Amino acid sequence: MLLGDWMPDTTTDYSAVAHFMRMDHWLLEDAALLLLGLDPRGTYFPKRHFEEGTGTLAFLDGRHPRTGLYSDDPELVEYRRRYQDILDLRENCTHPTDATERGKVRLPYFLRWAESKGITPPWQQWAIDHNLWLAESDETPLRHPAKDSTGKQYAHLLHLCIFVWESLYGSGKPPPRSHGAAVDQLLADSNIRLGKSELTHVKAVTNPTRNKAKDGNRPKNWVAPKIPDPA
Repeated sequence: MLLGDWMPDTTTDYSAVAHFMRMDHWLLEDAALLLLGLDPRGTYFPKRHFEEGTGTLAFLDGRHPRTGLYSDDPELVEYRRRYQDILDLRENCTHPTDATERGKVRLPYFLRWAESKGITPPWQQWAIDHNLWLAESDETPLRHPAKDSTGKQYAHLLHLCIFVWESLYGSGKPPPRSHGAAVDQLLADSNIRLGKSELTHVKAVTNPTRNKAKDGNRPKNWVAPKIPDPA
């Protein structure tokens, strides 16, 4: 049975999903479980031989959890296989730079990506009926060409600088104690690797302290350009 064979359920009460749909980001491991209709707060796959009998499947549809499972339990084996399929698929697909933030997958992008791969969570219709489904529609405005990783005009460093600045300083976030250390941590959490010169450039461009409006930071007779609002 393929991942796409998980069809949406239109009758079951998935109230437990509401907690997760109010979030902006999910841990990838939690996201994979949620797509399968499992509650990550209670689901556990045994990882070592001495953990036999500790497996748990916690369901989002209100069923009582199955506990005390061994690694060869047929239902546990099937769920674990599907779970790993999702992780493998995401790892081997191309994603925009802002698809993750601090190591977590971003909503609604993740749900739209899953749909594009034929992965439909069984609770999708319930979430739609309760105005909780956040997946971006095809009518979503096109991204700026410089931020479109699939286009010919993609400017990866420009896009990355915007991502770094928005992650560290956007929406009134308190500034980090060390800009350089914060950039290093953000890139590490997002699995982004840069060369030394690129990293230096990104840190310099996104540092608001270094780029404050002081005469000493500007060329002589410098005039701020008039930047039009985006269409």
